[in-house]
Amino acid sequence: MAVDFSLMIEDNTLQQYLVDKTTGGPLAGGIVTFYVDNPRNPLTLKHIYQQTGTPGAYTYSLLPNPLTLSSVGTPMDGTGADVKIFYYLYDENATIPTTAPQSYYVTVVSAGSIPQFTRENFPFLPSASGGGSGVTNVQNIIVNNEFWRNAGRSSDGLVTIKPLSTNNPVNPGTSLSVTTIAPSQHDGFSMPDILLVKNQTDGTDSLSFVKFSGIELTDDITPEYYINYTCTVAGTATVKYIQIPLSFHLQTLLDEPNNVVTIQGKGTGTITLSVLPYAGTGAVAVTPVAVFPAIVLDSSWNKYVTIQFPMPPPGVALGTGGDDAYYLQIGLPTGTTCNLDIAKPAFYLTDNLPQPTIPNNDFATYDEINAIISSPRTGDIRTSLNSFVPYGWVACNDTTIGSAASGAVTADIDTWPLYNFLWTNVSVPSGNTFAPVTGGLGASAIADFGTANKKMTLPLMLGRALLGLPPATTFTYVNGTGIFTVASNALFDVGSPVYLTNTGGAIPSGFALNTIYYAIPIAGSTTTLQVAQSYALAIAGTPFIPASDNGSGTNSLNWLLAGSFGEATHHQLTNEVGLHVHPPLTAGESFIVTGGADSRGAGVSAVQSNGTTGNNLNNAGGTLVSSTPFNIIQPSTYLNVYFKL
Repeated sequence: MAVDFSLMIEDNTLQQYLVDKTTGGPLAGGIVTFYVDNPRNPLTLKHIYQQTGTPGAYTYSLLPNPLTLSSVGTPMDGTGADVKIFYYLYDENATIPTTAPQSYYVTVVSAGSIPQFTRENFPFLPSASGGGSGVTNVQNIIVNNEFWRNAGRSSDGLVTIKPLSTNNPVNPGTSLSVTTIAPSQHDGFSMPDILLVKNQTDGTDSLSFVKFSGIELTDDITPEYYINYTCTVAGTATVKYIQIPLSFHLQTLLDEPNNVVTIQGKGTGTITLSVLPYAGTGAVAVTPVAVFPAIVLDSSWNKYVTIQFPMPPPGVALGTGGDDAYYLQIGLPTGTTCNLDIAKPAFYLTDNLPQPTIPNNDFATYDEINAIISSPRTGDIRTSLNSFVPYGWVACNDTTIGSAASGAVTADIDTWPLYNFLWTNVSVPSGNTFAPVTGGLGASAIADFGTANKKMTLPLMLGRALLGLPPATTFTYVNGTGIFTVASNALFDVGSPVYLTNTGGAIPSGFALNTIYYAIPIAGSTTTLQVAQSYALAIAGTPFIPASDNGSGTNSLNWLLAGSFGEATHHQLTNEVGLHVHPPLTAGESFIVTGGADSRGAGVSAVQSNGTTGNNLNNAGGTLVSSTPFNIIQPSTYLNVYFKL
């Protein structure tokens, strides 16, 4: 293993000078020998170095060991020139240097072999001083590095890897597979949680969460789960990594000088570690900075520790969404097969030099983890009797949100996460019908929010009931009839707002994507429905039947998140009147038809005497005489409702 010269240190003196303890003069011709401090028996020499070169191109070369002092007691190189000694406080044969700290044992004798002094554990290493771990001021900032509440909920723990999509937060517009595999910190992050990211899915690979069978990790506390990543067919993917949120906003750790990443791993394959200084939505993409370019795993669990590195600056202007953040990326092998395990990734801020103090007892209870990963996230709803709007929330009062320059009722950069969520999941699918953006939808959420400063109306909530959103359902369509056949139409209420989506083909022509239609379940059927172009047309039973084909691929009907429909009162329609028959008139009773024919047809006499069965209609010739809308509101209670920003 080559020496990592970035880890070299030296005594902070301009010139070293040793004194003969007998004469008090220079230790002329003295002999200084450098050994490995532990173990000292058998005594093993340990290399020392000198530095030469110019800034940006320094080099290091070995000095003689034992080292002979000059006539004035100063260290000399092989040519007799005075030198500064550089020390390497790690095992030069270790695969990962920083996992194997190694100090010096130094002996000094005079030219006549008279002992002068010794130095042990030189230069001082806190971890070698005895007693305790030496950990003083380090804290792991990765939330849920134990992978609690992960996505591997099937019996074999496999995670369902998502298909390629351009609707991804990692790099909008590019084709990536972005799969959430475990929860993490999320408040304000545009890429919350622990993600698996790939740029192709043609290979054969899988990710699963496996329970440890016992105490398996060394130099660490064994958690409950570890990740197994297996690839049996490499495919064409050139990007594969696991991404973990580190810290919200770059300025929090900008240029922090002493950072360390640790990770436990084993298996066949090579992983990398990089830090992504994400400048925020809409900003120029920043290349991740490698902090450990290659970790070659083997068959045993090992704890790998990076060298100390500064946090990279963003290098570009921040985006207008205020969601800049640091992320850790664990690079997975590409272009080859692998079977590897990963556990306990951790990120520490430490100022102990030259050797970082890394804890071997880092542990958080599941209550501590759960307090963060289960906290409210963007789009969550909170109800309360208290009218105080909690910080980080916005009242669901049918008003507007937007940037500070938008003129919205709630105008602040902190509204961006909710704005982005609603723009993507409500405004676009509904064709800007629900959660509408003033002035219409632009090219992207960040363009509307941060560039055009358009305000958005919140989903309507005041005086409305909350409904559980059903999952999408696939359908077949019959051209010419306008009839959709689904597994069940039970949850399609009259007037439910729905939209069409497709994979592997196209929706029936004549219908449009990102357009709202309103359901008309067909009476007497449990599996069929039609759709109308407005809520009023759906109530009236007037379907939309465009000239079209039957579509291709897999078509789905989706209930719209935050879609609003229904009415408080309603005029009963003729087809809503229950089937009934009026009893015959009794002796002396009669009714008068004021104009035209009643439901018995034309030619009915104006005055009908007793003995006749018929309908007593509240209209004459199809003209409404009088009608009072009836109340259709269920028993209700008013509460304050809030959205999480």
